[in-house]
Amino acid sequence: MKTKRCNMCGRKLTNPESILRGIGPVCYKKYVRGHRPMKKTTTLSTAAHQQTLL
Repeated sequence: MKTKRCNMCGRKLTNPESILRGIGPVCYKKYVRGHRPMKKTTTLSTAAHQQTLL
């Protein structure tokens, strides 16, 4: 199994599920399961993209 790194913190990933997600279990719980921080980031980048289209 090839070891990869978490896209959020850079830690090594060894669990197959984490490798497929591209994010380790700690960061998954911190950023994805809460939804709030990532949703705000997504909303801001979507709004910025829409402004550049105008």
